[in-house]
Amino acid sequence: MKSSLEAAIIEQLGYSEDRTPEEEEELAGVLSDIARGGADAGWHGFTYYYDTIKFHDENEDDIWDSLSDDADEMGAKNVMEFIASFNGAKNVHDMGQLKNLLAWYALESYANENS
Repeated sequence: MKSSLEAAIIEQLGYSEDRTPEEEEELAGVLSDIARGGADAGWHGFTYYYDTIKFHDENEDDIWDSLSDDADEMGAKNVMEFIASFNGAKNVHDMGQLKNLLAWYALESYANENS
């Protein structure tokens, strides 16, 4: 994932770039919990549609770059086929729900790579 997306995820979770060792340890635990439980369990900055839609809109290009890379890596025919494979994709009925799903994808991808 792009470093700007990583920084945005960390900030959205409520952590600053200048973390103390204690905050770094706490963030590691949060990422581990996200990797185990998924983004839909409710995490700071990723719980409400208002926040996830805003996060998507502010990081849309980086999210879609990451989706494209992951779709290729997973052998999907295209990005849309890859997105359709996500848990919860069948429940997407509007753009807000899609943006929420993609914000959660970014969060889970980062957590899985860093836990």
